[in-house]
Amino acid sequence: MAAQTPIEIWFQDEARIGQKNGLVRQWARRGTRPRQPADQRYESAYLFGAICPAQGKGAALALPLANTEAMQLDASINSYFDAEKLMDA
Repeated sequence: MAAQTPIEIWFQDEARIGQKNGLVRQWARRGTRPRQPADQRYESAYLFGAICPAQGKGAALALPLANTEAMQLDASINSYFDAEKLMDA
């Protein structure tokens, strides 16, 4: 890299958002155990984002899965902005 090449500092993060259902409560006579099936379904979305505060630039992806393809797509954001990831913690 040339000495005069400007460097942009980007911040990147991932997150899972969604809801998992909690306990199901039901009124019943004392001493009985009524059947109360709980809904065990849940859905999540995965967010991948990066920002450069100094330049006012940003990019984000909202995907239904976090798998190898999603991570490769996230990495393609870096190549779109001609960026190199220096540290991932």
